[in-house]
Amino acid sequence: MKNIKFAFDNCLISSNKILETAEKLRSEIENAVKATSKGYDDDKACINLPDDKEMLKKVVEVVQDKKRLNPEYLVVIGIGGSNLGTIAVQEAVLGKLYNQLNPSMKVLYADTVDTDYINGIVKLIEPSLKDGGNVIVDCISKSGTTTETAVNFEVILNVLSKYKKDVENFVVFTSDKDSELWNLGVEKGFDNLEIPLKVGGRYSVLSAVGLFPLGLLGLDIKALLNGAKSARDLCISDDVEE
Repeated sequence: MKNIKFAFDNCLISSNKILETAEKLRSEIENAVKATSKGYDDDKACINLPDDKEMLKKVVEVVQDKKRLNPEYLVVIGIGGSNLGTIAVQEAVLGKLYNQLNPSMKVLYADTVDTDYINGIVKLIEPSLKDGGNVIVDCISKSGTTTETAVNFEVILNVLSKYKKDVENFVVFTSDKDSELWNLGVEKGFDNLEIPLKVGGRYSVLSAVGLFPLGLLGLDIKALLNGAKSARDLCISDDVEE
């Protein structure tokens, strides 16, 4: 793919006006540059997610482990920042009609407490479980206390437990370390994936929040992080004209 070039010709705003505005952002750019040297100890912590090799390694390990189960469904349980980024990337790369294209594994998002919708998810996954198929449940809550997520997880877990004695092999928790959800995962023997404390939910798609489900769907999450790193480095360049 050729590099995309921005042209001022038809944007109806003069290049001088745009560059004048860009100059006003210089202090914010400088703050972003400083954040890149602070790891996760800065309020802009999400800017360093593309550099976290340990996180990527852990996510890849869990993805590979769950892929060995040949799941027919992935159920992502989360609301707002816990799933919207994942949905955006999935639809951008795999399309809105991904499930209708008969992939080996379909993905369902439990992102509402609407009883009809959640009951619909149950009706889709239960026949698979009844026939001996496998379903991966990815429960995501940064705080670990999101009420809607907890309720939906209980519903889906009850269905999963009816057909799987080793239910711990099919559940992944993604949360802040030592949250209630994290500690429950430790207690039950579920796989836990950590969200860095200062990475807010709406900025978490490049953390395990997005990387695990996207990796399970077959996306190249290493390439995704590399692309994010390239975009970040370009955006914090001292050359505002660039």
